[in-house]
Amino acid sequence: MAKEKTVAVKKEVAVEQTPASMITHAIDKGASIETLEKMFALQERWEASQAKKKFDKAMSDFQVNCPVIKKNKPVYDKQSKLRYSYASLDSIFSQTKKLISEAGLSYRFGNTKTETEMIVECIVTHIDGHSQSSPFTVAIGAEQYMTDTQKMGARSTFAKRYAFCDAFGIMTGDDDTDAVEDEVDDSEVNKALVKLDKCTTAEKFNTTWNSFTKELQANRAIIDYAKNVKELIMQNK
Repeated sequence: MAKEKTVAVKKEVAVEQTPASMITHAIDKGASIETLEKMFALQERWEASQAKKKFDKAMSDFQVNCPVIKKNKPVYDKQSKLRYSYASLDSIFSQTKKLISEAGLSYRFGNTKTETEMIVECIVTHIDGHSQSSPFTVAIGAEQYMTDTQKMGARSTFAKRYAFCDAFGIMTGDDDTDAVEDEVDDSEVNKALVKLDKCTTAEKFNTTWNSFTKELQANRAIIDYAKNVKELIMQNK
């Protein structure tokens, strides 16, 4: 029997050219310091671009798998009729924390304060280093009956909730009513928050609330903040 001839076929393996491999090659060739500095700068930009792509992919994966958040907190009027419902911050965290971790993402909050406003930002970071921030701004009134700590606390919860949902593109389910929330300009929302800040009694609160348009009364930020103000009024009685 004739012996089978084996023909060795050389396969060319494509080597990905990255800034790091180019730097190594340049060093071997004795490149100047100026050339190497430019290549290191190129490497930094390339790594940042790669990290951004991985961040976008992780955020996309999270949003695909994230369910519509259930609103777990009902709020009733004096006649025990459901006025609206909302998703608490704790509930949003508990429904998303596993998916956030699986996507390789993490988050933290930061805030800054001026004499007139507080800015809460949710900073989302991917394990490969890229970060993005989503800020939410609320007005700070000049009321004297609350300490600075109370002012910060009254705004912090709903500001964090909106910043967090904006950062991750999270949607909450519709209310069990047929009410539709109309768009309200941010400046109008902030003016309404300042008016609520000046409410030191239940009577003043009710008068202020009734003076708002139906669009303002349907705004989630105003609803949540009004609830916090009313609770503070009751505590200070």
